[in-house]
Amino acid sequence: DTVFDPCERHHRPTVILGLACEGRVICGVVSDRTRKTLQALIEKYVQTGSTVVTDGWRAYNGLDEKGYRHVTVNHSVGIFNDAGYSTCEIDSFWATLRRTMRSYKQVA
Repeated sequence: DTVFDPCERHHRPTVILGLACEGRVICGVVSDRTRKTLQALIEKYVQTGSTVVTDGWRAYNGLDEKGYRHVTVNHSVGIFNDAGYSTCEIDSFWATLRRTMRSYKQVA
């Protein structure tokens, strides 16, 4: 997930969840970054038994208990974890989206 912060201070930031798999991305605005919201969407769009690679955001904790193989990447240590997993695919998508939106002055 990522947060886009409108330039005006009185607006609430917009939270967008993105899921990437084999070169395809789906994303959309979500109401918040809570475990309940994010995991419900993962359950809706990701097949049980799949490997889900995330950053260390605590809302993703517990995906193992829902039938997913949950792998985390600690971005403060590097872009890959010890087993070679990364979030590069979705991170690249976010970077492209941010560059595009900055040209329209819609993201901080």
